[in-house]
Amino acid sequence: MLQGLGFWVKEHRIIPLRDPAEGTHISYIIEHPEEFTLTKEEIQKIYDTYQEELYREGKAREEIIQRVSQEGWIRVRHYLKPDYWSIQTYDTVRERKYIVDFVVWCLENTLHNRRIMTLTDELHLFSYKDATMEIYDFSRGGVERFLLEHRDYHRNLSA
Repeated sequence: MLQGLGFWVKEHRIIPLRDPAEGTHISYIIEHPEEFTLTKEEIQKIYDTYQEELYREGKAREEIIQRVSQEGWIRVRHYLKPDYWSIQTYDTVRERKYIVDFVVWCLENTLHNRRIMTLTDELHLFSYKDATMEIYDFSRGGVERFLLEHRDYHRNLSA
């Protein structure tokens, strides 16, 4: 899968990740553990449990991402082939307002002189809590449909 932009989101804090060839979600956690209320030792212990090398994208990575998602962190990645936005959270119901706010932020801002997200982009929302996936397919309205269905979560959305 070809990867594009990535972000960590918690409430109104948005952390853009470097180009995926240079940095990943797990590398950001490893390099900034204190932001996720972790220590380097805790991270290493989880990797040791799975007998995986630090930074490897395997079972240890998945455990760590699920753990930080329980603390309210939302993992976002734009995949390019196939083209969709993946938004992973512990509980999409609990984090819905912040997901909506993030999507609106992406529509209103640019990175590297390019629009981050468009109304026709496809969204995949995954909840670790109950292993559910919500798909807002581009052919059925994508981001625009998502925002229309959730306009009560954001005061700046028109009816």
